[in-house]
Amino acid sequence: MAGLQAWAADVNRAGGIRLKGQAPGSSIETVHYDDCSKRAVAKSATERLITQDRVDLLFGPYSGLLTQAAAEVSEAHGRLLWNQGGASDSIYEKGFK
Repeated sequence: MAGLQAWAADVNRAGGIRLKGQAPGSSIETVHYDDCSKRAVAKSATERLITQDRVDLLFGPYSGLLTQAAAEVSEAHGRLLWNQGGASDSIYEKGFK
């Protein structure tokens, strides 16, 4: 989390990021929830990030089990999940798009 927050701060100091369909120099805000290392909580947090917070980019949690849970939700919503900490072959064997 600290690494993502440092990245966001660095991008914002440099004037923001360009996203398709948005004005140049959009700032980045990190939104996160504690998944309590539980699969059900990871799923509900991912659902909340997509449906309520309407985030533009999802970063997966740490742990293969939790990342797979988040990937199932993001796949159901047709959203991209950047897997940064789920080192499990089973995630890739599911064929998520």
